[in-house]
Amino acid sequence: KDIGALDKPRYITGVSGGNWAVAVYSFRQNGADDDTLLGTYTEPSDITLESIAEIADGCALNATTYDIWPPLIKAVATGENCGEVWLDLIWDSYLK
Repeated sequence: KDIGALDKPRYITGVSGGNWAVAVYSFRQNGADDDTLLGTYTEPSDITLESIAEIADGCALNATTYDIWPPLIKAVATGENCGEVWLDLIWDSYLK
């Protein structure tokens, strides 16, 4: 962002793990500007539970706070299709 790499491209693509970043831009639903979407950079050594609790709505970093374990444990315990549960979790945590 700081070097202007995303100022003018009309298309964006990713490979493997890079697709997570692409998905954030491609499925952005809330019209958030880049500053809101990407959030403020925090040095890893400065990350605290308090700073995580203060992540702004509309920021892609909120996906890191989504607790996926209860729905997955329930799916395994009840014999649900874990693949479908996983897709729902990804939708809820990253794309919703």
